[in-house]
Amino acid sequence: MSAAAEAADRATRDYRSVFNAYTHKFHQPKPPIGELAAMQGTITQSFAKRYTPKTIEAIEALLSPSPDLDAIRRGVRAPGFDDLWGLSDALDSAMSAAQADPKFKPWPAVADIARARPEL
Repeated sequence: MSAAAEAADRATRDYRSVFNAYTHKFHQPKPPIGELAAMQGTITQSFAKRYTPKTIEAIEALLSPSPDLDAIRRGVRAPGFDDLWGLSDALDSAMSAAQADPKFKPWPAVADIARARPEL
């Protein structure tokens, strides 16, 4: 599999995990999980296995008034740092504060890593 195909596959799985975790744990009213599972070609019992505790932590951080950038990075790996701008004022503030730290290194998106390494 090419680096671009791997990056696309990883991003797809990553975003699906975020969607699944959000709908299963946070969205109100809760949607019918059986219907969401069926749309993804899985069964209800497997639906919750399509995301991890790190994904939940990342969503909690994204929804928090004090977002934890490390939790977001660990739980949602496909988007890069710059992809997160504009999601919320609290997140923008946390990102601006991080950039003010000279030791901070923004992380690239998975697709950018794949483009930088075409030999893979």
